Parts: sequence; C-alpha cells; structure tokens
Amino acid sequence: MDQFYVESDRVLLPGGCISLCTITFPVIMDVPNQDMVNKEIENFDKILCKRDCWGKGWQTTEQRNYKTIMSIPYQGSTRDESLSIDVNMSLQKFIGYLSTWSGYRKYVEKTNDDQLLVSLTKKIVEAMGESKVAKDINVHIHWPIVMLLGRKP
Repeated sequence: MDQFYVESDRVLLPGGCISLCTITFPVIMDVPNQDMVNKEIENFDKILCKRDCWGKGWQTTEQRNYKTIMSIPYQGSTRDESLSIDVNMSLQKFIGYLSTWSGYRKYVEKTNDDQLLVSLTKKIVEAMGESKVAKDINVHIHWPIVMLLGRKP
C-alpha cells in the first residue's frame, strides 16, 4: 500500500479526495448455531493463510478484514464501516463463491486437494443441524463494506 499512497499523493491536488472501498470477510446470518457456522468459515480461511495462499500482507483473517493494514496517511482520514451487502442464496452458491477466491485456487494448485470445500460444506451443514443438501439450504450472507476516506492537505 505504501507505493499506492506515494503515487496517490503525487497525482492528487491539494484538497483532493481519496476513497478506498472494499467488501470484507463474509458472515452467514440468521441460521442455527451461527457462531459455529462462521467459525468453520474462518477455519477454512485460516487453512488458506497457513498454506501461504494469500498474497503478502494478507496472511490473517484480520488483515483480510482490513483491520490492521489499511489507513490513509492524511490527518483527519475517516474509516466508515456503516454499509454492507446482504444477499440470500443457497449454501451451494455460497460455497461456489468461496471456490472463486484466489487463495482457494492457489491452495488447490499447491496441494492438489479440491476436497477442502466439500469438507467445509459438510461441517456447515452439520453445525446448522440440517439434513438437507447444500443446494436446498438458503442462507443470508452479510458482507461488511469498509471505506477509507481522506483529503490531501
């Protein structure tokens, strides 16, 4: 990020604004045993982190939630976490979304193991106490949005 901020500072005029926006780690809401379900998803991410499947600076879930690595280097900058994206979908589609993560793709490439998401799905279904298959389970996914806002002096 340091190189990004150097370039941003170079091109911004005094009084110019900078805004960085991103979604953070997804959370499954309004399901039985919600904390256990989300702990399984965090454990999945920790496996990817331990295998060094995310790029430099993204080795922990906390970093991937932008808690530790992002701030705008201008005095009076603001961090806003008041927005989110909320979507209802089948558990199967959510698992499909997780399969698109670059960290997961790198994990499969490194380990030749494509069963990690199969295992995660089973653990989520068990934690929810469901007997249905993933395509028949609807979940509410909550993605917090982080916005970093600043103005060049």
